[in-house]
Amino acid sequence: MRHRWLFADYYIPETRGEIEDEKFDFEARDKRITKARELAVSELFGERGLDGVVALLKIGKAHGAVGQALGQVIELGKEAEIVSGLLAWPESEMAPTIDSCLLSLIHRADAEVRESLLCDASRSDDYALRLFLAAPFERSTWETIERERPSISRNYWKKVALQPWHLEASDLSYMIDRALGADRPLATFQAVGGIAKKADPTDMTRVLRAILSAQAEEAEKVRIDAWHIGEALAAVAIDDVMPVAERAQLEFLFLDGLRHDQHGIPALEMLIANDPGEFVNLVKLLFKRDDGSSDPADDDASPEQRQAFLTKVWNLLDELARIPGTRDDGSIDATALLAWIVAAREGCAAAGRQDSCDRRIGNLLAKSPAGKDGYWPHPAVRDALDAIGTEAVKSGFHIGKFNSRGVVYRAQGEGQERDLATKFRGDGEAIRIDHPFTARCLFELAADYEHQGQWHDTDEAVRKRLGRP
Repeated sequence: MRHRWLFADYYIPETRGEIEDEKFDFEARDKRITKARELAVSELFGERGLDGVVALLKIGKAHGAVGQALGQVIELGKEAEIVSGLLAWPESEMAPTIDSCLLSLIHRADAEVRESLLCDASRSDDYALRLFLAAPFERSTWETIERERPSISRNYWKKVALQPWHLEASDLSYMIDRALGADRPLATFQAVGGIAKKADPTDMTRVLRAILSAQAEEAEKVRIDAWHIGEALAAVAIDDVMPVAERAQLEFLFLDGLRHDQHGIPALEMLIANDPGEFVNLVKLLFKRDDGSSDPADDDASPEQRQAFLTKVWNLLDELARIPGTRDDGSIDATALLAWIVAAREGCAAAGRQDSCDRRIGNLLAKSPAGKDGYWPHPAVRDALDAIGTEAVKSGFHIGKFNSRGVVYRAQGEGQERDLATKFRGDGEAIRIDHPFTARCLFELAADYEHQGQWHDTDEAVRKRLGRP
């Protein structure tokens, strides 16, 4: 077919001459292609009727371009006949392709023609549904469904592509209500997650809550972006329309993504910082008893599922950075911190996990800010470390501080480790009278960094002697 090149794909590549011509008018070229497509469709439709149109659909990917051109060339008043013929086309495997063509045709039709097509009571429900799915995604279409075809409304909302970016707030709320009513929470969030700040916080809260009850079938088909979850949770947190515990549940569900982006897990951190019992539960889930024994599993999860869950719990504990007792202004209430630690340690001791508890508390306290006196860690954290005073908390504090450094680039001749050692030793000297245990932790950190510095110096000297970079 000689018109194949016009419909092989939506975009027709430029020739080399067109690309190299600095004065080439690409807008005029697009208009010529559109006109050529209309002439091709007009010719084939005039010669072969719908057989010619379907032949074009079969040979290329630009199904929408066929529909657009068809809408421009068919005789006024013949739209219903053409649409009925396409809907009833006998080759059922062509239905998705024909529906793409109809989408463009209906979108290009004026409002009066479109209304008459959608309101045609002679069509079966199946044909009417296909037509409504091809209609513009807007309030007028939805109202026509409810008025003319209420029997297909639920099927429409189960199948329609949710495209909310152009909708006003009231229409967006209507869409959310109908899509959730059709049991599509994940698809609904996928649609509105990118415009979370535009949606009404109450509506967004409904969508977020619905995610937790999504059906397995939908979960297999729809993937949720964790960044959009973070945006949505931040939006509902501003208006305080969703309790912290519910936001924390969603943060845990999407932890693997949230822990790597700017949103973090503020609700989970606040929940755990306010309730030491939550911390105790995490320690009990993750660690064996101090005597090496384990609690019996109380669920039916497979070993793979349980391992995945425990990995997420580990990552959560590792990600925690909010020191219990932290106020809104960033200061730390020493009394509240000590009370949290006492409750957490008592709960873990009762569960036979004192050492594991102390190590995780030490790891958390290593994320302390410096105090107003300029020394690290914060005075409230110094009080806490000295109050605990165990080898386990010192080990966790040590590891936590080392890990917080992350990946480090070290240029030749740099003394990063010596600088850190000097800083920790200086802080330790400054606080050793009032906080001897914390000072000892800092001195050991300093000694380890000095050892690392010596190792790097030796390694660098060997490389130079061997002529290696």
